[in-house]
Amino acid sequence: MLPIFRKKQSLMSTSHELLLTGQIRSSGTIACEEDIYIDNMHSGDIVCKGLITIGPNGAAEGNITARVIKIFGAFKGNMRATGSVSIESSAHISNCILSTKALSIVPGSSINDVRITTI
Repeated sequence: MLPIFRKKQSLMSTSHELLLTGQIRSSGTIACEEDIYIDNMHSGDIVCKGLITIGPNGAAEGNITARVIKIFGAFKGNMRATGSVSIESSAHISNCILSTKALSIVPGSSINDVRITTI
């Protein structure tokens, strides 16, 4: 049996992180206070007070809201960050309304049909 949810103690801080990894598909709404790392297929809304990271093997579809959002994988849906959004070179973003205070887009990323607004 593969672990779907697991808490990871960071060496740099005392915060915990919710990990969704492996060859699984998850769906539904996730709401939490902790940082989230998604490196699987997830469908549904995610609300987090900290950091949401879509890993290089991750693909998420839905609406995400967080303080900071980092995208390394694929994302389709709307995102809102009260802090910043980073779109890395391996990211694929499509059909998105992106709202944030600060945006970083690394060359090489794929961005299609994205509307950017500031908070």
